[in-house]
Amino acid sequence: MAEEGSGAAGAASEGTQTGSGEGGQQGSQQGSGESTTKTAEEYRKELRTYERSAKAASERKDAEVAELKSKLEQHEAASQTETEKAIGKAKKDAVAEAQSGFEKERKADRLQLAVAKRAREIADVDDMVARLQRSGIEDAYDKDGKIKVDAFNERFDAELAEAPHMKAGPHGRPAGSANGGEGEGGDAPTMNDLLRAGR
Repeated sequence: MAEEGSGAAGAASEGTQTGSGEGGQQGSQQGSGESTTKTAEEYRKELRTYERSAKAASERKDAEVAELKSKLEQHEAASQTETEKAIGKAKKDAVAEAQSGFEKERKADRLQLAVAKRAREIADVDDMVARLQRSGIEDAYDKDGKIKVDAFNERFDAELAEAPHMKAGPHGRPAGSANGGEGEGGDAPTMNDLLRAGR
C-alpha cells in the first residue's frame, strides 16, 4: 500500500513539473514575442533620437575642425615675422577683392540677361539695366548671386511705371518720343528698327 501511494505521489509530482514546464515555456515565449513587437510610433521615436544624435555628433565634429583650423592659424601667425604677416594680409585682401569683382561681374551679366528676356517691352536694354543698377537691385538676388525672378519682375515693372518713356513703341523706339516712334524728323524706320521690332 505504501508503494502504491508513493507511486501516485510521484506521478502527481511529474504532472506538476510537466505542466509547470510547459506553462512556463509558453508564457516565456509569449512574453518574448510581445516584447520584440514595436509600434510604428516607437520606431519613429527611435529614428528621431538617432537623427538628433547624429546631428549633434556632426556639429561637434565641425566645431572641432574649426577650432583646430583656428589654432593652426594662430600658431602660424605667431611664428611669422611682421613682413610675412603683411605679405599674407595683402594676399588675402587681393583674393577677396578679386572674388568680389568676379561676383559683381556675374551679377551684372545675370541682370543683363534677365532684362534682355523682357526686351520686347522696352526701347533700350542697356538703359533699363543702368536704371536698375542705380536704383539698387541687390534685393533681387539670392544668397548665391542668382536672380530671383519674382523680385526682379517687380523691380522691372516699377522702373517701367516710373519711366513710361522707356516703353517700347513702334519699331522699338521709346513710346514717349515726339515723332511717334519714327526716326528723327519722321524718317522711315531703318533695318535695325525693323529687326528690333521683330524680336
